[in-house]
Amino acid sequence: MKSAFEKKRIMIGVIGILTAVIAAAGAEAKEKKPKIALEGVSTLAILPFTYRPVSEVISSPAEISTAEFEEILSKKSKLTLTGREAVKKLVSSENINAIRPIDVKQAGDLGEKLKVDAVMTGHLKSFVQTIDEVTILYELAIVQSGSGEVLFSEEIEEYQKDYTRDMKRNIFASPEILTERAARAVAKDLVKRMK
Repeated sequence: MKSAFEKKRIMIGVIGILTAVIAAAGAEAKEKKPKIALEGVSTLAILPFTYRPVSEVISSPAEISTAEFEEILSKKSKLTLTGREAVKKLVSSENINAIRPIDVKQAGDLGEKLKVDAVMTGHLKSFVQTIDEVTILYELAIVQSGSGEVLFSEEIEEYQKDYTRDMKRNIFASPEILTERAARAVAKDLVKRMK
């Protein structure tokens, strides 16, 4: 018969092994995202992100996301971004639909007209909001100007929760703020992955 001390030692050993197994599984599950190869790309235009809303939940999550991506990439990447006004003017003159994703041929043509090496397109495939949470599924691509060759394409889901809410006083971060946070997090991750 084992003493209480031996049982405790065995239990601690089992807990240690289980902790190690769980940690290893978590490390495996958290895949390392591939680098984004942008050789020969020094200038980039970010086209307005698109979104087909079921209802107008907040003032355009696509516009908020576009602005946040522009800000992060212009400050933190080595790329030179084309000004937002030039992009808006061209997109407006081309009658680009703000609801459907921009296809790669069209993106390549717009990039050529903007005289940049590549363009980034973004589409919000889904936007789910609760009182204190936002989940956005982004469909992102970087397309070579002219040729329309896709240099990068990925779906990225980002979740943001308002941890500063005050339930007693019914104070919450706005969905706009949570959308900004989500876009910033994804943009910063892209910058880290760019070669």
